[in-house]
Amino acid sequence: MLSKICDKRAVLYLLGMNIMSVGILLSTRTGLGVAAISSVAYSYSTFLHISFGTANFILYIIFITIQAILLKSLSYKLLLQIPMAFLVGLFIDLYDIVTVSYTHLTLPTN
Repeated sequence: MLSKICDKRAVLYLLGMNIMSVGILLSTRTGLGVAAISSVAYSYSTFLHISFGTANFILYIIFITIQAILLKSLSYKLLLQIPMAFLVGLFIDLYDIVTVSYTHLTLPTN
């Protein structure tokens, strides 16, 4: 019973990370604006010529490091944020590849 609950939580967590990644990417790529938390990563990706997902991952690692310094401890819960940050960066890059491949499709104009 407990494993079913854990499996369901993991699936919902991954689904949520996917939805969040798509939202972050689409808000920046469609010109709707950048959220405050994503603006630093967007700036880094533009100036350093790295992918947006990589910039997000680097920013999240910096946040995790600052969190560890402020808490003055390094717990397993804190370390588990690293693979989750990697997955969010990976999902952003994957969805960026998918959306770039569809940019050549345009609607006909009259």
